[in-house]
Amino acid sequence: MELLVFHSTHCGPCNVMVNYLKAYTPPGGITLRLINTDDHPAAAIDYQIKGVPYLILKNDKRLWEQFGFVLPERLTLLLTEQLQKQEGLL
Repeated sequence: MELLVFHSTHCGPCNVMVNYLKAYTPPGGITLRLINTDDHPAAAIDYQIKGVPYLILKNDKRLWEQFGFVLPERLTLLLTEQLQKQEGLL
């Protein structure tokens, strides 16, 4: 699974969140990808991102999405819940 985090250098909450996430290890072997929409506007268009920060957890399809700032502790809880759903534990 992959966690895509869309952000912009012009977004204050994005900058705070990206600083946290640079040292963050997602649970369950999830790969973290930080995508700067200023540098990669085509990716934002492909994923139909309308605002940042925007997070998408995906494998072959979108499993979970959230718009807005998330602290690492809360993100770990949200991702763990999604992993459990995928494993049929929830």
